[in-house]
Amino acid sequence: MKTLSISSKAQIYLRNTDFWERKIPEKDLQIMLVASCLRCIGNLTDISFVLEVGRAIRKKYRKNLNAQLLKALDLLADLEAPFQKKTLDRETIEFVLSDVQQLLQPKDVSTSL
Repeated sequence: MKTLSISSKAQIYLRNTDFWERKIPEKDLQIMLVASCLRCIGNLTDISFVLEVGRAIRKKYRKNLNAQLLKALDLLADLEAPFQKKTLDRETIEFVLSDVQQLLQPKDVSTSL
């Protein structure tokens, strides 16, 4: 059985969500990106999956995104060069993905008990 590459998995994920065929609300884009981050942190996928989802969101919606989502995408874009050079370590990945999640966390959600 052939194993799919991470890139192929991201493309299948985007295709299964009809990403390229329909307009996805910004809130759902944020959820997609946070879910991708969580998949990577939980070792369910590689950072390339997150980077590809981020690139797709930027490509399709670059002119219509709020400041938080743009900043989150910028943080991910900063990982592209070290990823390509194979100098990206797990600690940096987890730090950046944590920042992305914090940026996209709904402001009306209380974190205190």
